[in-house]
Amino acid sequence: MTFGEDSRSLDRDAPDEASALKARKACINCRKQKMKCVLQGSSEACRRCRRCRRAGLPCVFVPRANAAQLPSLSGTLDLDFKNNVLSRLKVVEERLSIVSDGDMDFGAVGMFSGVSDQSPEPTPDGPLWNAIVLLQRCSPAVPSSIWQRDTIESLWSSFHDRMPGLHFMPDKQTFSTPQPILLASILYCSSSRGPPDVLEIAPQFFTVLCNAIAQLSIPSSEIGTPRE
Repeated sequence: MTFGEDSRSLDRDAPDEASALKARKACINCRKQKMKCVLQGSSEACRRCRRCRRAGLPCVFVPRANAAQLPSLSGTLDLDFKNNVLSRLKVVEERLSIVSDGDMDFGAVGMFSGVSDQSPEPTPDGPLWNAIVLLQRCSPAVPSSIWQRDTIESLWSSFHDRMPGLHFMPDKQTFSTPQPILLASILYCSSSRGPPDVLEIAPQFFTVLCNAIAQLSIPSSEIGTPRE
């Protein structure tokens, strides 16, 4: 009689353990891959499936229907992941010569070098007009009227007046010594958004921009030669 009761109690316990494991089904990662979820580990706290253990991923199972939400994945794994991302970001910033806002060096970025807090009005015979001379040489087919000083100064000033804030530049800063390609881009953008009389010369500045970009493929060209 006693033997029968003990056997019945063992039979009742076995389905409970099996149903507990069956209720888990598969973790989220195995479900996404539609693969069999094989649990490993002796204790309940450190038990993870074989696939998540090999991949180094958190093994998360779908909670019960009456559970509030999935358990938060906070802990050592998240801290290691964040530190890994921050270390990689630091390497990228060092390669790009990116520093803090207070110590930002625009000279490290070639195309955007020469940024100043001064007025956008160009000075006579300054770096701006040196870039204009280079653009004129590489675009001899465009009308010479687009290179008039008052036209260039108007387009240059209107661009800085309408220019929105840029993520890599603090407020109230302007380009004082632009590279030829950057200058051609500024003149084209400003003319394409100007009044009707200025809009007419926008295609000419687009041609200038295309010619300046094409000069990059010619190593001996003035625009394609890096500045020292």
